[in-house]
Amino acid sequence: MNMRRYAQGYIERGMTVVPIPHKRKSPVQPRWQNLRIKVEDIPSYFNGRSQNIGISLGEPSSGLVDVDLDAPEAIELAGHFLPPTLTSGRASVPTSHR
Repeated sequence: MNMRRYAQGYIERGMTVVPIPHKRKSPVQPRWQNLRIKVEDIPSYFNGRSQNIGISLGEPSSGLVDVDLDAPEAIELAGHFLPPTLTSGRASVPTSHR
């Protein structure tokens, strides 16, 4: 995956991205909550090594929220109760986050 391209796409959509080390689930950078990466800063944070991207929710990303659907039943019913939106997840459950 080209993390720089994904980071740029998220930033251009008004989202605040945070680098996450490979095989980790949370940021390790000090004061990551205050980090505001701009498109021109992407190479400094996403340097081509294996890593993940986090999105700061709430105010930093214009009120963005994430619905984490842990149960298969929740994933199946989500389309009936939640508005159409971006989805993400991992290969085994690609729509577990809305």
